[in-house]
Amino acid sequence: MNKKFLPGERIWIVKRDSCGNVENFYWYTYLSSVGDFAIASDFVCGCNRVEETLQFWAEVTAEDNDANIYVFPIMDCYKTMEESEKAFDKEFDKEAE
Repeated sequence: MNKKFLPGERIWIVKRDSCGNVENFYWYTYLSSVGDFAIASDFVCGCNRVEETLQFWAEVTAEDNDANIYVFPIMDCYKTMEESEKAFDKEFDKEAE
């Protein structure tokens, strides 16, 4: 799947449960991708560049051994809320059948 996102931009994710069923959609800050996976984080207020966001999470990791960095299948990532909502609704309707 060839989806292009820019580091630091808001992306919308169709989130799934452990069985692969859609649960909801939500936005994250796109950091990078590897293969078919997107790496994203919660929005960090005051961080305008990816390097600032990563620095923030590095400090949180050092202090609390925790960071809100996530990995999602790239196929579940969208540029807009409307695109993610449409994909969610389509998948949700398919699961309901």
